[in-house]
Amino acid sequence: MHSQHGNGGGKGGKSGKGNSKNQFVPERDPELEYKQQIKDAMPTAARLRVQPRLVQAEWDAPIQHWQHLTAPGGVAICPRDALPQTLNNVGYTAHPCAVVLTQSPEDLHLRGYPRSKIRCTFDICTDEGDRQQVIVDRYLVQLGFSQHVHMLPTGDTLSFPPPQSRKLWPNVPLIMDGQLGKTLQLSFQTFWKGSSLVKRSRTSSVAMAATHSCATKPSAKQY
Repeated sequence: MHSQHGNGGGKGGKSGKGNSKNQFVPERDPELEYKQQIKDAMPTAARLRVQPRLVQAEWDAPIQHWQHLTAPGGVAICPRDALPQTLNNVGYTAHPCAVVLTQSPEDLHLRGYPRSKIRCTFDICTDEGDRQQVIVDRYLVQLGFSQHVHMLPTGDTLSFPPPQSRKLWPNVPLIMDGQLGKTLQLSFQTFWKGSSLVKRSRTSSVAMAATHSCATKPSAKQY
């Protein structure tokens, strides 16, 4: 009777079966947890020391760690996961400011930012704590809205002084690796002197032939 008016317990009460949801519990990785604990315990200076950095001699702007790159400018290697924070730290700036990226700017959704593909030097820290330099291909993306960051020319330099009258580069200093190498001797004095003598000789011969009473008019085939 009570069950007909809804006061009693209905049929098939809750048994609790089939209502529990399967929850995925990731397995613990003790080695990964230990690695994270060591990373969290490191001071900031130790973390910065193991980051790869650029070589100042290759750049016309101050090199920075990405954590220190702000509106005053500079250039820094920026990992993918640090790019949003770096863009926020820099904001709008008219100073030369850029980041060096591994991935293409298109893949990182950096639309409208000037970019170029470069080859530069990374100064990295080995597992033993030593520094080592490697050459890598990367993307240079400009974050400044006025002046740009540029790489400085490196390598061998050949310097030519301005030519003098009838005398082409008598002493050409050959500079290699910043040290004065052997001096290249390039002299064309003999060439120019010989050319002048031949020209004068031909002019005199034509003049003499023209003034001689028995002389015939020289033909073009003679010259």
